[in-house]
Amino acid sequence: TYAVIAAIAWRQASLDGGTFSRHIGDGVTISLHSIVNVDRGIAFASITLLPRLLSADKFFAPQLALWFVGLLAQYYLLFPMLFFAMRRLGVLPFLLLAFATTVGANAWAVHQYGALELKFWLVTAWAPFRLFEFTAGMGIGWLLVAPDGRQVLAFLRRPGVAIGLVVLGITVHTFGDLLIGRWSGEQLVARDNGLYWQALALPLTTLGLTLLALPLLTRRPSRIDLILPVRAFASIGVMSYALLIVNDPMRLVASELRLEAIPGVVWWVFLIGVYVPVSLIIAWPLAHVLGLMPKHRTQPTAPLSNTGRIPSAVAPTESARVIVP
Repeated sequence: TYAVIAAIAWRQASLDGGTFSRHIGDGVTISLHSIVNVDRGIAFASITLLPRLLSADKFFAPQLALWFVGLLAQYYLLFPMLFFAMRRLGVLPFLLLAFATTVGANAWAVHQYGALELKFWLVTAWAPFRLFEFTAGMGIGWLLVAPDGRQVLAFLRRPGVAIGLVVLGITVHTFGDLLIGRWSGEQLVARDNGLYWQALALPLTTLGLTLLALPLLTRRPSRIDLILPVRAFASIGVMSYALLIVNDPMRLVASELRLEAIPGVVWWVFLIGVYVPVSLIIAWPLAHVLGLMPKHRTQPTAPLSNTGRIPSAVAPTESARVIVP
């Protein structure tokens, strides 16, 4: 990412004049109105990651996509306590409590600052404001592996229930999205204009996405999963974290091309012919390094005997390809 920033700064200096250090400090953009400011403090936040959690000016330090590392670290620390609470309370009461906690944290932020966007780094990067997202995943995990969740799992696999979940998920997600609303200066002064409803926005969109994901995650495996386009699409989904990371330098390049006002045809050629395929090519090995892709290993088709040998009735060369997540 810093190499791309340096390359863009060098190009700007050669085209527009000025010093390389000035352009690398405040000349590179990530969008039309967002400048990537680079100094010693930003570089330190980039390397150590966690200072992003403490202030808005550090939150988007390059690599911008790595803001989520601090959030995931909090979840790993909280998981033992959350898992204990889920086992003691039961899954449904636990999820209701997590939803209420998330809404309460966001309501506090609205009360303190007038609008969630005014403390974007706080409500985005700290666990209390995003708690329901993580606990919803825990609930789905319980549903897929816990023996006492089999009846619920069987119920969710009914075609009518799956269709209902999709419709309900779209409805809840859309309703939550609409609650985000606008936050003009007039609204910030008058807090009784409905800004407190924003506290429900993100938890409801999370609930909607969870309901939409349930039919896909709970469905039984079928032959359609082996079709190449389906496998390719699933692989891209599994690579999503890696794609998020490699997207940052690609977005810097895209922003610079926009600033240079390239023709529309060139822009679309870049977007379709370079941006998307190059992102996938770069993300593929990164996804393997991060352990996101399934590993393959060969296992015998027959169980081992007490002596540890394959039974003689089975040829030693007979083996099956087993995907181990």
